[in-house]
Amino acid sequence: MASPACIWPFCYLIVYLWLCVLVQAKNSKMLVECFYSLEDFLSLGRLMEALPEGNALLRSIGEKFQSVGLCNEGVSAFLKVSWQDYHAL
Repeated sequence: MASPACIWPFCYLIVYLWLCVLVQAKNSKMLVECFYSLEDFLSLGRLMEALPEGNALLRSIGEKFQSVGLCNEGVSAFLKVSWQDYHAL
């Protein structure tokens, strides 16, 4: 049986390749979930900045930032949501 030290680099490679597939497929919804699960909030912030104003994923990103105490980033995401979406909150 392989030691955990041998398995981790392989796991990171798989995750990296999966993220590359998602980026090339422009699957922003799955990227949000992956970055959140990996606790890669820097990449999640970059994705938030790349999304256009009013994108439905911005609310989800804002909620994810708030859930981990990154309130400034959460507010930034909510501010990019269109005003019509604020009334639904």
